[in-house]
Amino acid sequence: MSAWISANLPYLLAGISVGGQYALIAIGYTMVYGILRLINFAHGDVFMVAGLIMVYATASLPIYISVILVVVATVLLGVVIEKVAYKPLRSAPRMSVMISAIGVSYLLQNCALYFTGGLPQVYPHIPFLSKVVQVGPATTKMVTIVTPILTLVLVCALVALIKYTKTVSYMEDGELAVVTRDGIQVYNNLRQPIEKEKSIVDWDISDAEKGGYEHFMFKEIMEQPEVLRKAAFPRIKNGRVELEALSLTDDFIRQLSRICIVACGSSYHVGMVGKYILEGLLRKPVDVALASEFRYASPIIDENSLVIVISQSGETLDTMAALREAKRLGAKTLGIVNVVGSTIAKESDDVLYTWAGPEIAVATTKAYSSQLIVLGLLGVYFTQVLGTMPDDEREELLRQIQLLPSKMEEMLSYTEDIQYFASQFFNHESIFFIGRNLDYAMGLEGSLKLKEISYIHSEAYAAGELKHGTISLIVPGTLVVALATYDPLFDKAVSNIVEVKSRGATVLGLTTEGRESQMGKVADAVITIPETHPLLLPSLSVVPLQLFAYYVALQRGCDIDKPRNLAKSVTVE
Repeated sequence: MSAWISANLPYLLAGISVGGQYALIAIGYTMVYGILRLINFAHGDVFMVAGLIMVYATASLPIYISVILVVVATVLLGVVIEKVAYKPLRSAPRMSVMISAIGVSYLLQNCALYFTGGLPQVYPHIPFLSKVVQVGPATTKMVTIVTPILTLVLVCALVALIKYTKTVSYMEDGELAVVTRDGIQVYNNLRQPIEKEKSIVDWDISDAEKGGYEHFMFKEIMEQPEVLRKAAFPRIKNGRVELEALSLTDDFIRQLSRICIVACGSSYHVGMVGKYILEGLLRKPVDVALASEFRYASPIIDENSLVIVISQSGETLDTMAALREAKRLGAKTLGIVNVVGSTIAKESDDVLYTWAGPEIAVATTKAYSSQLIVLGLLGVYFTQVLGTMPDDEREELLRQIQLLPSKMEEMLSYTEDIQYFASQFFNHESIFFIGRNLDYAMGLEGSLKLKEISYIHSEAYAAGELKHGTISLIVPGTLVVALATYDPLFDKAVSNIVEVKSRGATVLGLTTEGRESQMGKVADAVITIPETHPLLLPSLSVVPLQLFAYYVALQRGCDIDKPRNLAKSVTVE
């Protein structure tokens, strides 16, 4: 009996291993399917159900047949979903393909071991190994199987480390760190040992968790009042703005010939709002440039120019390149960033941190609000040097800034109306945002937020440009989001609403509480924001636009925190 067991043990163990691994694959499919259902992954259902059927259907077949069927079925199913059922293949199917790859790696390994006389392990091995080396029985053959899964993922984000330590050292380009059990030694680009400065992270792991919210984006929207407090309150003292450790001298500020704001995406939209704010406060020319275009446009800047670069991560490649080009041309540079120790923060002549904490969702919300308030405070700081704003007006503006968080909390305490409007309009496939002045700049951000997480085609236009071509796109049933919070141009905004209504558009109006009744006479639905200083209206009007985009995406079953094809930090050109 013992001889029989010894002779057949490898094959018994092989059967147990294969069966156990089939079970693990099935469990993996089931778990991922359940997770995808919970977080509303688009199109995850079909792929996961088909995957389960595929695994169970092949479980009783010879292993080499199973391998062929699993591979072929995975490929065909992916093609069908991408080309026929849904276009293009979304995040959920990609994750499913990864699970399938794990399963295929199991099957390939055991198939190879079977034919070479190798001894499969008696337990399902971890699939995240670059190599699985096993020694066979009597034939003493060694088989090395390379699985399609990566060995190791190296994480450079603080979010992954903050659970274990708050003490960090930031690496520079070209530096090398050698990690051993005895410690860490860092070398510069000449391979000379150096000592790195240690920094203490000022946020907790709870800041990088959902904290009971369904999505990170919604959590980060709700965090905005506190973010404004952190960004603004420490910098307002005795009716004046005090900015930390700026090297900008009063003489330089007085001699400023121009300001250029350079950024990408939502940060660029902060710059668009900032142009209106800074030019109104300082009476100096302000240009706003896309970072991806700035260095190729032969920018006209010199030593009397200030280039403000804005980036949440501080690692946006195009923005870094624009920063370096500005410095090459002799301009003074100032970075507005969220991440301490980031490349832009280190390379800028001066830096203002937004102190927004970690932002996990790809679509920015609280980082946008913090950038906007910091840019506004910078403008007020400059007025103190230039004398372009009377003391009483400056003090009133700062008082209104300090009231923004409580007004925002009031708005966020009641979101049912916006959720209802989203349920009415989520099925539109093309939406237009119109506005004038600050409202136009805000429309750019509202449109971007909607398109990036709901996948609805959306464009923002200056309302005065409607007659110059855009109005030809307005057909009966088109949804137009009309922003009319800027009181000096309210009547003109209403006239533009009448124009699109006459062509059959459905209008969702956004205005201040004092103008609700007038807006209600021309718009189909109205969202209001509290009254505040005209220059601060964008800080409040962005909130309902964020919420509208969020609820529309939720209704459409989109992956809100991780929209397709997008990354949190764009590190390629």
